[in-house]
Amino acid sequence: GIPFHYSNMDSVSSVTPTFIPSTSAALKGEPSPPKLEGKLQTMGNALKVNWIKQDDGGSPIKHYLIRYRAKHVSDWKPEIRLPHGSEYVVLSSLDWNTEYE
Repeated sequence: GIPFHYSNMDSVSSVTPTFIPSTSAALKGEPSPPKLEGKLQTMGNALKVNWIKQDDGGSPIKHYLIRYRAKHVSDWKPEIRLPHGSEYVVLSSLDWNTEYE
């Protein structure tokens, strides 16, 4: 995954969403990971994660798959699939004082 950490003592300790760009051709290069930026939302237990697309490796990105989970549990939250033009996701209903990956 692409590491992304966000810290705030009153809310979510850190989040590391996993972005998996899906491409149309396996023979071409893999896409470079997007650059990530997170912003805590006003409700406090939600995080908006913006990304900036980097080099696609010669294969157009068809969609993004986002996975995250609390670090102390083994089960991932349901995978979020977003269209190729997406630039952000809001991870909501996060547990307080919990570290995510």
